[in-house]
Amino acid sequence: MRTSTSAGAGLYNFLQGVRDSADTRVRDWVNQLTSKNLSAYEVADEIIDQVISTGGSLEEESCRDSMAQAMSDLLTIDPDVDLLNMDNDSIWTVMELFMANEAFNRLNLDIGQLFESERYSPREAVSRMNDMRDYLKSEISVQIQELRKDTPNPTKAEMNTLLQSAIKITFEVFEEEA
Repeated sequence: MRTSTSAGAGLYNFLQGVRDSADTRVRDWVNQLTSKNLSAYEVADEIIDQVISTGGSLEEESCRDSMAQAMSDLLTIDPDVDLLNMDNDSIWTVMELFMANEAFNRLNLDIGQLFESERYSPREAVSRMNDMRDYLKSEISVQIQELRKDTPNPTKAEMNTLLQSAIKITFEVFEEEA
Protein backbone atom coordinates (compact mmCIF):
# COMPACT_ATOMS: atom_id res chain seq x y z
CA MET A 1 0.00 0.00 0.00
CA ARG A 2 3.01 2.28 0.27
CA THR A 3 2.96 2.89 -3.49
CA SER A 4 -0.77 3.68 -3.38
CA THR A 5 -0.55 6.16 -0.55
CA SER A 6 2.57 7.76 -1.97
CA ALA A 7 0.85 8.12 -5.34
CA GLY A 8 -2.29 9.54 -3.73
CA ALA A 9 -0.35 12.10 -1.73
CA GLY A 10 1.73 12.88 -4.80
CA LEU A 11 -1.39 13.44 -6.89
CA TYR A 12 -2.91 15.71 -4.28
CA ASN A 13 0.25 17.81 -3.98
CA PHE A 14 0.85 17.89 -7.73
CA LEU A 15 -2.68 19.08 -8.55
CA GLN A 16 -2.37 21.84 -5.97
CA GLY A 17 1.05 22.77 -7.35
CA VAL A 18 -0.28 22.91 -10.90
CA ARG A 19 -3.13 25.14 -9.82
CA ASP A 20 -1.00 27.43 -7.66
CA SER A 21 1.89 27.73 -10.17
CA ALA A 22 4.39 28.41 -7.39
CA ASP A 23 7.09 26.11 -8.81
CA THR A 24 8.82 27.36 -11.98
CA ARG A 25 9.34 23.82 -13.25
CA VAL A 26 5.64 22.98 -12.86
CA ARG A 27 4.63 26.30 -14.42
CA ASP A 28 6.86 25.58 -17.44
CA TRP A 29 5.35 22.10 -17.73
CA VAL A 30 1.82 23.57 -17.66
CA ASN A 31 2.74 26.17 -20.30
CA GLN A 32 4.22 23.49 -22.54
CA LEU A 33 1.13 21.33 -22.07
CA THR A 34 -1.37 24.11 -22.81
CA SER A 35 0.50 25.02 -26.00
CA LYS A 36 -0.24 21.52 -27.35
CA ASN A 37 -4.04 22.01 -27.20
CA LEU A 38 -4.63 18.53 -25.75
CA SER A 39 -7.98 17.01 -24.86
CA ALA A 40 -8.91 16.72 -21.19
CA TYR A 41 -8.19 12.98 -21.29
CA GLU A 42 -4.74 13.59 -22.78
CA VAL A 43 -4.06 16.16 -20.04
CA ALA A 44 -5.12 13.55 -17.47
CA ASP A 45 -2.63 11.09 -18.97
CA GLU A 46 0.12 13.71 -18.79
CA ILE A 47 -0.68 14.42 -15.14
CA ILE A 48 -0.55 10.71 -14.33
CA ASP A 49 2.82 10.44 -16.09
CA GLN A 50 4.14 13.22 -13.85
CA VAL A 51 2.86 11.64 -10.64
CA ILE A 52 3.59 7.93 -11.13
CA SER A 53 6.73 6.42 -12.58
CA THR A 54 6.45 3.96 -15.41
CA GLY A 55 8.38 1.21 -13.67
CA GLY A 56 5.80 -1.39 -14.58
CA SER A 57 5.39 -3.01 -11.17
CA LEU A 58 1.97 -4.37 -10.25
CA GLU A 59 1.55 -1.59 -7.68
CA GLU A 60 2.50 1.17 -10.13
CA GLU A 61 0.21 -0.19 -12.83
CA SER A 62 -2.64 -0.45 -10.34
CA CYS A 63 -2.09 3.17 -9.29
CA ARG A 64 -1.93 4.34 -12.91
CA ASP A 65 -5.18 2.51 -13.65
CA SER A 66 -6.87 3.88 -10.52
CA MET A 67 -5.75 7.42 -11.29
CA ALA A 68 -6.86 7.20 -14.92
CA GLN A 69 -10.26 5.92 -13.81
CA ALA A 70 -10.55 8.68 -11.20
CA MET A 71 -9.74 11.38 -13.77
CA SER A 72 -12.19 9.85 -16.23
CA ASP A 73 -14.89 9.70 -13.55
CA LEU A 74 -14.26 13.34 -12.63
CA LEU A 75 -14.59 14.35 -16.29
CA THR A 76 -17.87 12.46 -16.44
CA ILE A 77 -19.14 14.15 -13.27
CA ASP A 78 -17.89 17.60 -14.33
CA PRO A 79 -17.09 17.75 -18.07
CA ASP A 80 -16.08 21.42 -17.81
CA VAL A 81 -13.43 20.92 -15.11
CA ASP A 82 -10.02 22.35 -15.98
CA LEU A 83 -7.54 19.70 -14.86
CA LEU A 84 -4.77 22.31 -14.80
CA ASN A 85 -6.70 24.68 -12.55
CA MET A 86 -8.82 22.57 -10.22
CA ASP A 87 -10.45 23.99 -7.13
CA ASN A 88 -10.08 22.17 -3.81
CA ASP A 89 -13.43 20.40 -4.17
CA SER A 90 -12.38 18.90 -7.51
CA ILE A 91 -8.99 17.86 -6.14
CA TRP A 92 -10.67 16.14 -3.19
CA THR A 93 -13.13 14.45 -5.56
CA VAL A 94 -10.23 13.05 -7.59
CA MET A 95 -8.58 11.87 -4.38
CA GLU A 96 -11.76 10.17 -3.25
CA LEU A 97 -12.22 8.47 -6.62
CA PHE A 98 -8.55 7.45 -6.82
CA MET A 99 -8.54 5.97 -3.33
CA ALA A 100 -11.79 4.08 -3.92
CA ASN A 101 -10.51 2.66 -7.21
CA GLU A 102 -7.14 1.76 -5.73
CA ALA A 103 -8.65 0.16 -2.64
CA PHE A 104 -10.96 -1.89 -4.86
CA ASN A 105 -8.04 -2.96 -7.05
CA ARG A 106 -6.18 -4.10 -3.92
CA LEU A 107 -9.22 -5.90 -2.58
CA ASN A 108 -9.70 -7.58 -5.94
CA LEU A 109 -6.06 -8.72 -5.96
CA ASP A 110 -6.45 -10.14 -2.46
CA ILE A 111 -9.74 -11.99 -2.82
CA GLY A 112 -10.67 -11.82 -6.49
CA GLN A 113 -9.80 -15.47 -7.07
CA LEU A 114 -12.51 -16.40 -4.56
CA PHE A 115 -15.09 -15.01 -6.96
CA GLU A 116 -13.63 -17.03 -9.81
CA SER A 117 -14.22 -20.28 -7.94
CA GLU A 118 -17.21 -22.56 -8.42
CA ARG A 119 -18.76 -21.14 -5.27
CA TYR A 120 -20.31 -18.24 -7.21
CA SER A 121 -21.92 -18.12 -10.60
CA PRO A 122 -20.45 -15.47 -12.90
CA ARG A 123 -23.51 -13.29 -12.31
CA GLU A 124 -23.21 -13.63 -8.50
CA ALA A 125 -19.48 -12.92 -8.64
CA VAL A 126 -19.99 -9.72 -10.62
CA SER A 127 -22.84 -8.68 -8.34
CA ARG A 128 -20.75 -9.27 -5.18
CA MET A 129 -17.76 -7.41 -6.60
CA ASN A 130 -20.01 -4.50 -7.58
CA ASP A 131 -21.49 -4.46 -4.08
CA MET A 132 -18.01 -4.38 -2.61
CA ARG A 133 -16.94 -1.58 -4.96
CA ASP A 134 -20.02 0.49 -4.09
CA TYR A 135 -19.55 -0.08 -0.38
CA LEU A 136 -15.87 0.79 -0.58
CA LYS A 137 -16.59 3.99 -2.52
CA SER A 138 -19.17 5.00 0.07
CA GLU A 139 -16.90 4.17 3.01
CA ILE A 140 -13.96 6.07 1.54
CA SER A 141 -16.21 9.03 0.74
CA VAL A 142 -17.32 9.23 4.38
CA GLN A 143 -13.76 8.94 5.63
CA ILE A 144 -12.48 11.54 3.14
CA GLN A 145 -15.15 13.99 4.28
CA GLU A 146 -14.10 13.47 7.90
CA LEU A 147 -10.42 13.78 7.06
CA ARG A 148 -11.07 16.90 5.02
CA LYS A 149 -12.85 18.59 7.94
CA ASP A 150 -9.96 17.95 10.30
CA THR A 151 -7.00 17.99 7.93
CA PRO A 152 -7.13 20.15 4.82
CA ASN A 153 -3.64 18.97 3.74
CA PRO A 154 -3.32 15.29 4.75
CA THR A 155 0.05 13.60 5.09
CA LYS A 156 0.95 10.32 3.45
CA ALA A 157 0.52 8.62 6.82
CA GLU A 158 -3.03 9.99 7.19
CA MET A 159 -3.87 8.86 3.64
CA ASN A 160 -2.45 5.42 4.40
CA THR A 161 -4.50 5.15 7.61
CA LEU A 162 -7.67 6.12 5.75
CA LEU A 163 -7.10 3.60 2.96
CA GLN A 164 -6.21 0.78 5.35
CA SER A 165 -9.24 1.51 7.51
CA ALA A 166 -11.62 1.50 4.55
CA ILE A 167 -10.27 -1.82 3.30
CA LYS A 168 -10.44 -3.37 6.79
CA ILE A 169 -14.05 -2.28 7.26
CA THR A 170 -14.98 -3.61 3.81
CA PHE A 171 -13.40 -6.99 4.61
CA GLU A 172 -15.30 -7.11 7.90
CA VAL A 173 -18.62 -6.34 6.22
CA PHE A 174 -18.15 -8.88 3.44
CA GLU A 175 -16.07 -11.59 5.16
CA GLU A 176 -19.02 -13.72 6.18
CA GLU A 177 -20.01 -13.98 2.53
CA ALA A 178 -16.53 -15.00 1.43
